[in-house]
Amino acid sequence: MERISEFISQNDTLLIAVLTLAFVLFFAAAEKKRKLPLLSLIITVLALAGFVIFCFFRERAVYGIPLPLLAAGLIAIAFLANIVIYAVNNAQFYKRLNLVRFAVNSVGSKIYAYLDEKARIIEFTEEFAELVGAEKNKKTELEEAISKIMVDSQEMALNVFAHYVRTQEERDYRVILTLANGKSVQLELRKRKVIYSGKLLGYVLMTNGGPVAMEAEHNGVLYNYLELLGEPVFFYDFRSRRYVLTREMMNLLGVSENLLGENNFLSAVVPEDLPLISGRSIGERPQKLYYRLKTTKGNVWFEESNVQFEGQRYLIAHKTDFSALKANFLEEKALHETIRLIYERNNWVGIALVKITNHRKIKQQVGTDAGDVLITRLFLQLGKQLGWNNPKIYRLEDSVFAFILDRPELRNRVLALLSNPDNVLAKAEVDFNEAKYKIEGAAGIIGSENAEDSRPETIIRDAYEALQLAEDPKYPQNFAIYSPKPKINFDLEEQGIDLSDDFLSSILKE
Repeated sequence: MERISEFISQNDTLLIAVLTLAFVLFFAAAEKKRKLPLLSLIITVLALAGFVIFCFFRERAVYGIPLPLLAAGLIAIAFLANIVIYAVNNAQFYKRLNLVRFAVNSVGSKIYAYLDEKARIIEFTEEFAELVGAEKNKKTELEEAISKIMVDSQEMALNVFAHYVRTQEERDYRVILTLANGKSVQLELRKRKVIYSGKLLGYVLMTNGGPVAMEAEHNGVLYNYLELLGEPVFFYDFRSRRYVLTREMMNLLGVSENLLGENNFLSAVVPEDLPLISGRSIGERPQKLYYRLKTTKGNVWFEESNVQFEGQRYLIAHKTDFSALKANFLEEKALHETIRLIYERNNWVGIALVKITNHRKIKQQVGTDAGDVLITRLFLQLGKQLGWNNPKIYRLEDSVFAFILDRPELRNRVLALLSNPDNVLAKAEVDFNEAKYKIEGAAGIIGSENAEDSRPETIIRDAYEALQLAEDPKYPQNFAIYSPKPKINFDLEEQGIDLSDDFLSSILKE
């Protein structure tokens, strides 16, 4: 046991790795369950506590068990337990996912609850919470919103109703809900099996009518799947010629209906983007389109794709931040490190600072995210003209960027390019979303031989001085090269000025 304890003490990094994995599994299990698994939480906290005690009291023992061995045991138990809990929660998550996806949703029907294969209620739906006036779809909120339930002439509470429907046969229920506000709601509920490929996935409790009776008409499987994502998403159904919105999308647009006719939808489109929608062609080939919608949070970009789903064609759109189209701009700290490394290797380094002088106007036109796409494409144009492959661009400020000049030849190529009055920074036009946008910029360039010293801070500071000069409207060009300031000679003797004591005494005597 002492040898095992000694081995653990010498390899505590292994304990850290296993404990980290245990925490990762704990959070993954919580995400699948959508709440903290209590058993997993207790075991994981005990493992963490054991490790902390082990770090401070390695030589101690508890009931004759060395602390390193006890800590390792707790961490191993937490790791194995979280694997099992995660596997169970993950399996339940995908069961629920498939249940929602393949739920039978007859024309004019609305789902109020999902049940597992043993007819146990998994959850009530948002529609049911809305029906009873609960602010949140949680058990406590629902119980407070419902005073009593009358089912088949029997009065019961919500938890008793959950047991009442726990029978593994399909049947109908006559239900009268008495709400906390005194109102009564009468429902004809039907419990029906959800079967896919001969396998029972679970049951649904559904009723006729209701505010979203359109779900089956607009492909209930697709709607339920998108609703499950919990994101602002909508799709266009060609059969009904209407747009179908998820609940998150309804909230974002500030509308109370999840169906929008074409005219109502087009009124939400930013006017400049209307030609994109009217001019789109819907064919068999997948395509993407970007446009903005006027929402409760301002103008928001959406990415629209035409897709095939269960043999039918739809237009599906979701909110986008253009992450796939934007460059991964590096931070200033990385620029400092790169300057230092290149100078140590080559005994020379240069940088170019580029400021997008009309950045504010660009953001007003297309927004911050799309503005970054335009800047990315500007640097791609610049890199293409300089013969770069995947240039690294550093972002120092919102509108100020930098790139490294690792040899004098590259600096000379940049200067030759910028010397052209029509250079890419002076008169750039960038294509985006079938439109052209003008980008204006200025550049400050420095080589380390002109800097006061070779420290990255000094080189960047001097490059900023050159950039400030290039930004000046009175300056004849949109780029400037830093040159050291001339030293002023303060040697008075060389200037023929005598301030010696004898000279001053002679003046005073006179």
